[in-house]
Amino acid sequence: LAKYLGNFIDKLSDWPLIYHCYSGNRRLRRLKAHKKYGMRKISRSIIRIGPNTLDFDTATVLTAIHRDRNANVKKGDWYKTIDASAGAYSIQSVIDKHEHTFRRRVLSPAFSESALRDQEQSVD
Repeated sequence: LAKYLGNFIDKLSDWPLIYHCYSGNRRLRRLKAHKKYGMRKISRSIIRIGPNTLDFDTATVLTAIHRDRNANVKKGDWYKTIDASAGAYSIQSVIDKHEHTFRRRVLSPAFSESALRDQEQSVD
């Protein structure tokens, strides 16, 4: 991880990530860090945001990481910080695979093509 650039304090502790999550400016701070450190030699899409955490800013990387739903990959604890300021975890931030599957199964009928078409007039 040492070869990936980022804010110096982020290399030492996860507390800055937690602080900026609760203060509501986590996304802006990451964007600034990508602009400042991401244009270097290694890769403009990867920065270090914690002692053991990297951040990627391209959709192609997300596809590669999350391609196989059956892979034995556990989400990192930092996912808990995504919705921390909201007071509850969303389907995106749930770490437990079974809990995620349950929530996805419950929500999926609402996002079927027919259900979305039925709601179209409400959006207009």
